[in-house]
Amino acid sequence: MWQWSTTALGNTHNLGPYDDATNVMWALISIMIEADWSKVMDSDGSTYSSSGSQVTRSGSGANGLGNSNAWIRLQDPDGVKEIIWQRGATDVSWKALYSASDKFASGSPDATTLPTAADQQGFSLGTGSGFSNVFDSATSVGPFYCHVTAEDSPTNGIYPAWMVARTVETGEPAGMFVYDSLEEPSTEDTDPALLMFGNISLNATSGFAVETAGSAAVGWMGYGTDIQAWGSLSMYPYKTGATSILSIASTDLSGAFFIDRPLVNRYQTGFKGRSSNLAYAYSQWISYGQTIVDENGDVWLVVDELALRGWPSADLQPRY
Repeated sequence: MWQWSTTALGNTHNLGPYDDATNVMWALISIMIEADWSKVMDSDGSTYSSSGSQVTRSGSGANGLGNSNAWIRLQDPDGVKEIIWQRGATDVSWKALYSASDKFASGSPDATTLPTAADQQGFSLGTGSGFSNVFDSATSVGPFYCHVTAEDSPTNGIYPAWMVARTVETGEPAGMFVYDSLEEPSTEDTDPALLMFGNISLNATSGFAVETAGSAAVGWMGYGTDIQAWGSLSMYPYKTGATSILSIASTDLSGAFFIDRPLVNRYQTGFKGRSSNLAYAYSQWISYGQTIVDENGDVWLVVDELALRGWPSADLQPRY
């Protein structure tokens, strides 16, 4: 079941306007916790907690996420997969790390130092493992609205979640996070997931528009095998009536995931699988900022030429 609101946040769609991207990240973290993720370690940049009890709010100062080097370690409801976010020197700069199974239980964590995992990988602006400006600077684009949602039941061991932030004045992307499960994954791949984190939009002809260089979907290929590798995933959208499959992103690794519009069936190609809650929405078919209802009654939010499943109601108008 998709989670949309918490006592602290109220409605987690059409939040804002926010000048500080830390508010967006706190909304995302809070709704993932609402969907049964656990905050198992954290730091407000000055004080470290091995039990995850130090960071309790978005702002700066004691107990706040809005401090340089503040960080949070989240663990999924099954206690298997983990994500770490650490804030950089500004609200738009973040580090993001993922562990598929080993967990961030090693190293010597402290107020500014992250724990480590044997299989940890970075996913800021693609495969980045350091601090990156994953949001457009609020000083240049102005305030933005955001939408966040998370699923509290898994698909193939993955608990999906996503966040979209858009600028108030122009509606342009300010930041985006997607953690999606893959249906019909390869039996050799024990981590059927993809991740996206950055200022990302999708264009039918140029692929992932790199508004900040390196933005792309990433994940493991063949995790758990002797040929496992982490890197960018190719997206192959399928358009009904098209004479051929349109490849919109080059691949660094063999394999791909396959995306289609949510009103028709989605198909699999390669050995990675097909995304469950991320679909391709061709711009001539529908414009961003709208919602669509598929044949199962699920509501999707259109973001440029991507569509994300989990919008609460077709009657709720997305605010950009």
